[in-house]
Amino acid sequence: MVVKISYREVKVRRRNSQNLEGAGKFTGAVTYQTFGSLDGKPFRLSLGADEESAAKRRTAKIERAILEGATSPLWAELADSLPSTTFKFFAENTGYTGQSRKATAKLTWQDLCDAYEIDMQRKMDNKERGATRKEGIMSSSTRIRYRVTIRDFTNFLEDKTTPLTDITPAMIAKYKVVRHKAVVAKKQSRGGAGVALDIAVLHGMFAFALAQKMLFEKPISMARESKPGENPKNGARPFTGDELAAMRKATVYKNSRSRL
Repeated sequence: MVVKISYREVKVRRRNSQNLEGAGKFTGAVTYQTFGSLDGKPFRLSLGADEESAAKRRTAKIERAILEGATSPLWAELADSLPSTTFKFFAENTGYTGQSRKATAKLTWQDLCDAYEIDMQRKMDNKERGATRKEGIMSSSTRIRYRVTIRDFTNFLEDKTTPLTDITPAMIAKYKVVRHKAVVAKKQSRGGAGVALDIAVLHGMFAFALAQKMLFEKPISMARESKPGENPKNGARPFTGDELAAMRKATVYKNSRSRL
């Protein structure tokens, strides 16, 4: 979610100020309002503050709550400090409800893994009965590859009971660095291209969690990620000399067997 937010001082008008002229239309007091845009939607709302320090704090907390998503603990605090119209605008556009934090606080990475394992089995069963891709299908080889990513991310977390709400974009960024170092250290790393697939798999899991209302915001946005296979330079890896020799040996052996 893209947010541009700031605050400014506004002179307080007298009641029926439209019928007054000059300085007489203002009370002499000031208040503060927040303004900007949320995913391109412009806003200009009261902060309910008459001191700049309070306006600055509330604006910073609004921005942080929006970036953290519907499960941010700041929403409860903002509900008490902001005017109801202002709070409702930001809460509704971010997906926050009074139950958001409570509903997701106890769900863990292990809960998501268990639920996703069941969903992968469902997709494999769909494939067995000849279902279409639209219905959701998965091959056994795909599930094996997905499990590799799940295992690696679980090892990274070090604790299967990590709350889903604790898995933030910052944590995903750190995982990418750690995972990239581990991948490129391997002989057949292909420049670390496998990391893109790992992120895509995790994105799919978090999208599943979002659909199941286990989360209210994904910690991964594929709009900012490279897609698996996107870089042709990291494509097929050339065979080594030993691999070519082994292939030739196998071919000769196969041809000699066919003449017997």
